[in-house]
Amino acid sequence: MKGMKRTTLIMVILGGGIGGWVWWESRRVEKDDGKGKEPVELFPFLGEEVTKVELVSSTSTIAVEMKDGVWRMTAPREMPAGTTPMMTMLRGVDPSEKAYPLPAGGKPQNSEVHGLDKPRLTITLVAGDGRKASVAFGNSVGANDKVFARRTGKDEVLTVSQAMLNAFNWKAEDLRDTGFCRFDSKELTSISHSSQGQELRIARQGKGWRMTGAMEDLADPAAVAEWAARLAMAMETSAGWKTRPKPSRSEYGLDPAFATFEIVLKGKTIRIAVGAPVAEGEKLRWADTSEYADEIGTIAESKLQIVTPVAGALRATRSVPWPLAQVERFSASGAAEFEVRKESGVWTVLKPAILAGFVPDRVERLLKQISAATVLERKPAAAPPAGAIRLTLRFGPEADAVEHAADIWTDGTDTFFRTEDPERVVRSAGTSCWDHAFAGAHFFRDPVIPTGITSPLQVKSISVIGRDGIPWVEAEFNGHAWVQPTTVAGARILDSAKMSAFNQYWAGMIADTWSPLKKESPEVGLDAPPVWTIKIMPDPGRASVATARVFYVGKDGPGNTMYAVLDGEPGVFLVDPKAAGMLRSGVWKE
Repeated sequence: MKGMKRTTLIMVILGGGIGGWVWWESRRVEKDDGKGKEPVELFPFLGEEVTKVELVSSTSTIAVEMKDGVWRMTAPREMPAGTTPMMTMLRGVDPSEKAYPLPAGGKPQNSEVHGLDKPRLTITLVAGDGRKASVAFGNSVGANDKVFARRTGKDEVLTVSQAMLNAFNWKAEDLRDTGFCRFDSKELTSISHSSQGQELRIARQGKGWRMTGAMEDLADPAAVAEWAARLAMAMETSAGWKTRPKPSRSEYGLDPAFATFEIVLKGKTIRIAVGAPVAEGEKLRWADTSEYADEIGTIAESKLQIVTPVAGALRATRSVPWPLAQVERFSASGAAEFEVRKESGVWTVLKPAILAGFVPDRVERLLKQISAATVLERKPAAAPPAGAIRLTLRFGPEADAVEHAADIWTDGTDTFFRTEDPERVVRSAGTSCWDHAFAGAHFFRDPVIPTGITSPLQVKSISVIGRDGIPWVEAEFNGHAWVQPTTVAGARILDSAKMSAFNQYWAGMIADTWSPLKKESPEVGLDAPPVWTIKIMPDPGRASVATARVFYVGKDGPGNTMYAVLDGEPGVFLVDPKAAGMLRSGVWKE
């Protein structure tokens, strides 16, 4: 009996001594934490670079990996990971987060004080480029809100903030996502929705989207992106989850389902089925997702209404619904021939081999015009007529280029576009797209007509003469205003301000476009005496040219333009609609 008492007493004394030593060592580290030592960098990368996370404790191993643009748990089971816990972890990964070595005299790394012989948590982070960092966390450091830690493969014991441990200290049930699915719309290949016998499928087709099922047409990329964003947001949360046996689909109204969604990504397919109401009067429905095979969630009917697609709202409203700003190669065949290519962000001409005065920005202007053409009317599918132009648009580098084509023609009032797969013909208001496409490579030429007059102030006088040779106006600039030095029969008093505006447009003429037609072509109207002759006399004291510059104007062109030539210069151009309108209306009249 006495021996037992003596043994117990010895054990109490030893236990008290060890406990006191542990307390003293912890307090000593707390008091002199890292003094005189340089801080150590735990993570050689930022949280945004991390693509894999592993959390190992004495009770579990959790692995999380970035897949298809979203975080997914791969252990202890395959399922989406929650955004909030992942962001909490990644915020703790920062090179500025330092750890401090123990002060001199610290105990060996396996000391009971440090708790690193059996870490409470070991984290391993892997960056996208393969860099890896692994840290083990041990006991707390007294009451100083710090914990002992050690980098894998290093003997040095460190102290880090308790907040860092807390950022990674998750259980699998808390780390799992609470929604039906998460996906990155950039990874989308197609989305299908069916409800009450109606099905609509939106599938990526090259650089655009195609609708099938309830409606056959091209889809509007912006509308599809907006719908996909609403769907992704609605599916990120469930009103509640519960475990269910796999054979019980009919119990929840899932066989057949009230509505289904199939979300096809580049790397996987997610299926969601919406079933019966949870209970009478409740605005919740049971919902099943392929992400959790043995669970069922609930979705609010209000969310379901938000994500149910409306085919008409997704239908393309633009005649050519592709992102033309991304075109790398652009060509035309048929009634117009050209080919241009973007190299290092700059357009160059491939066809014709020689094009004088090429202006790269004019290519962008034509693409923007085509992109802006909206659908005025949808027409029955039909082959393009003779005289149409086929526009071929290539996106991306040559190695993995995507190509689309559209036929374009006009009836003289509006422009028609035809695209294939599905065959689709639409009418767009006006003819400007056709006019400029028909001009072909001529549209890409510098539209500034080379009169040699660089400023309206360099003009001394202007004469406008009709086809019969009779002057409609003869005006002269006296240094202050435009005056009419001679009386023209039947002419009204000259309006000086309007004559000044006329001079600005005609002396420094910027054409709507150069035309592929020849001067002798009957459409131009200069195979006979011109409808108008405009003679511009430079001021010898201001202009670099001394001889008169003469425009010969022919018939009306497309889109309120007029055909014209500059005497002594090759090529026919279309007079800008505003300048043509001034000529027709006789703006110089008061």
